[in-house]
Amino acid sequence: MFLISTIFIIFVILALSMKRMHVIDTRQFLLVSLTLIALNNLIFPTYLLNGPIRQLIIFSMCFLIVAYTLFFKSLRLGHIRNYYVPITLIILILLMMFLGLSITPSFSYGLSKFLRFLLYSFFPALCFFLLGPYTSKDKKIILLLVLSSAFIVAVMFFFNSIDYAGMNGRFSISQKIHPNNLSRNICIGMPICFSLFFSKRYSLPIRLLLIVIASFLLLSSLQTGSRGPILAAIVALLFTIFSVFRIKNSIRIIVSFIFIVMSITFIGDKLNIKTIAGSQILRMYNLTTKLGGNSSDQQRLLRYEKAVDIFMSSNGLGVGTGGFMYHWIGPPPGGIEKKKEYPHNLILEFLSELGIIGFLLIISYILLLIINYYKHNRLKYNEMNNVFFCLWIYSFINSQVSGDFASNYQFWISSSLCFNMFNSTNDFIGNRKYGK
Repeated sequence: MFLISTIFIIFVILALSMKRMHVIDTRQFLLVSLTLIALNNLIFPTYLLNGPIRQLIIFSMCFLIVAYTLFFKSLRLGHIRNYYVPITLIILILLMMFLGLSITPSFSYGLSKFLRFLLYSFFPALCFFLLGPYTSKDKKIILLLVLSSAFIVAVMFFFNSIDYAGMNGRFSISQKIHPNNLSRNICIGMPICFSLFFSKRYSLPIRLLLIVIASFLLLSSLQTGSRGPILAAIVALLFTIFSVFRIKNSIRIIVSFIFIVMSITFIGDKLNIKTIAGSQILRMYNLTTKLGGNSSDQQRLLRYEKAVDIFMSSNGLGVGTGGFMYHWIGPPPGGIEKKKEYPHNLILEFLSELGIIGFLLIISYILLLIINYYKHNRLKYNEMNNVFFCLWIYSFINSQVSGDFASNYQFWISSSLCFNMFNSTNDFIGNRKYGK
């Protein structure tokens, strides 16, 4: 599978990088490669190999991009001035994480978290800034690659689904890949499907194809037994509806959506879902119908409460990078990696580990991005901006229910992409609302 997937991905990279017959556009090659490797950590199934293969690939790609930017673009980086503030903020966040290593009681985990953040989030995010500015073609290619990679991972999962570590109702593609991570990399394609589905410039057959793809991604994610990415995709869908339609029509659509979900739940209960669904779907059904009362939700709520207690007891200074694990007392580890505990909420993680300064940095970063979006969409509805913002909403919601600094790489990279995309002016501009 590794060989087949690798050959296919290399073919895609070369095909999309061709400037003309037998001539490869260097920048396009780097952009395509970085998008595939950085935003979906399962598209190259390096988990089937031994050794830090993915780390080496990402480091090499980032090194090539920096070298290309500095030497081949002759320092033509005028566009970077548009991103001084977000770049400064993310550098300060990296610095705070590094300084946090000096006070953390969990140095080993803290160092691991810092290095993974540096490699999987900081370097790729910085490289996306360096490769700008982006043309309309660049943006379409990025969206196509993100959607395609999600679909490919879902197909690989369909043909290679295994019971994860004996956990009832949890399936993955490998014992090395937690179902949460797999689900994230599958569901990341759904916000793109939702946004493009409501675009008026696509024909009915294209929209039907998007529905089919989104449905396949949803069913694949359900098999993992992970709820967070599906919740994030639903929030992205609701945002899309409100941003495209008038408020009155949006409410009607959302009410209809809720009615359909409740009807399916009622019918499933009457037909005894245990007899017609697999264990993974049954687990999702039980967790959803017992929202807040199941063990998974209770463990997260306890972690949230503990994160606030840690912040208060540290006098607002935090306990250092990775320090939450040392202070955590409660249920067994429920994170993506064993012996690595975190609050399962990015903002609370900043609050408890990096203190008030780290909290203000991440809040400033988030608010700056949201302000940028509304600033550029205030007068005219920019369809491309909306798609990328939906992608960011998806990654942001995910970061609030699972993962730590480093494993939420999709949040950091999608943020970098949004800052770049919002400052471009050559996108398709559509009507503000449907029905005008």
